[in-house]
Amino acid sequence: SIMEPTTPAFVDQYLEAGGAPFNIMNTLIMSYEGMAAMTNMINHDILNAYKDDENAPVYSTIGRRIVERFNAANADAEFDKTQKLPGYIEEMIPFKVWRKVIYRLSEQNPKSTMLNAALQKIADQGHQAELTSLSSASLHTHVFYALFVEFFEKLTPSDDENIKERMSELFST
Repeated sequence: SIMEPTTPAFVDQYLEAGGAPFNIMNTLIMSYEGMAAMTNMINHDILNAYKDDENAPVYSTIGRRIVERFNAANADAEFDKTQKLPGYIEEMIPFKVWRKVIYRLSEQNPKSTMLNAALQKIADQGHQAELTSLSSASLHTHVFYALFVEFFEKLTPSDDENIKERMSELFST
């Protein structure tokens, strides 16, 4: 198939051995099924149909599969080499539905350096409140510290009369 990574080398070998260009072109054309293109087209159609519905079954299915197949050791090894979040994580962060997947992954892999860096980036982008729902939030000192500072910033303007009301408001958040 033309999409195989070894195809260019095979074509070069065939032509160097005296093979007819017409035959190799015909073989490649006849074997092409377009699976990758069809998959991309279906993916585009499905995601566009559900783009504003984060509860859509397609998102929960994809999220579940990501959580099932995620390998923290491999992700951490790559992150440790580059010290950069992978592109797919960067692309997930702006969307709440995908941040929830990152949160689930971090709950399952609390020591993952890559996921901890992702949580830091999420917090830096202003989503600290979402992170409070993590049972492991206190393990992430950068998140805990940011939430602690935010708590006191909200509590500072309170006076003796409304401090109890203000504290219960903050604890229920």
